[in-house]
Amino acid sequence: IRDQVTALDGLTEEYLAFARFPKPHFEEESLNHLLGELAGFVRPLAMRQGLTLNMELDPEIPLMEIDRTLLRQAIHNLVKNGMEALSHGGAMTISSRLDGEHVEIAVADTGPGIPQEEAERLFEPFFTTKPQGTGLGLSIARQITDEHGGELSWSSRLGGGTTFIIRV
Repeated sequence: IRDQVTALDGLTEEYLAFARFPKPHFEEESLNHLLGELAGFVRPLAMRQGLTLNMELDPEIPLMEIDRTLLRQAIHNLVKNGMEALSHGGAMTISSRLDGEHVEIAVADTGPGIPQEEAERLFEPFFTTKPQGTGLGLSIARQITDEHGGELSWSSRLGGGTTFIIRV
């Protein structure tokens, strides 16, 4: 019962976040620090799933004007999707990279990749291939990225994994 209540609570929170998206509050923050904290948060679950979690952080990334809570949610949604794609075993890498005036945050997994028939609907609200999914994770991640003036892209090879990149 407790597990179901927790699942329903998470579902309700995703629907509410999508329905009444909060206005971002930008403050100067360390993106690498945010990524390190997020990795520390998901690492115990990754270990229980038999996953390897790698971090590759570019030390040259300056402090940035971001909404820490919202951007963390976007990245967490990408990490959660990657962990679900891996299920048991495999590796995930969270990385940051300074690219001129922009910063890229990549979440890559070694999962099975995304089939073409699913790819066209990835960012559609409520589209999901998971029995327990809401279909809002990627929509919310894209909306948060847009609020930061950035873009969310992805690449995937069947049998070769998937990478999502937030560029801000």
